[in-house]
Amino acid sequence: MSDIKAYTNKKGDKLYKFRIYVGFVDGKSKYVNRAGFKTKTEAKKAYQEVKFAAY
Repeated sequence: MSDIKAYTNKKGDKLYKFRIYVGFVDGKSKYVNRAGFKTKTEAKKAYQEVKFAAY
């Protein structure tokens, strides 16, 4: 899952985020961004939910 990345917020906490391509809508590429996951496992679960909902 190279789409899931770790980042540090202003408080210094390590969090995870992802960006996934969901298709072509109204002549534009559509992406979904989600952030603020405390663990990589939480991010993976949300990533899979978005992925299966989009396809």
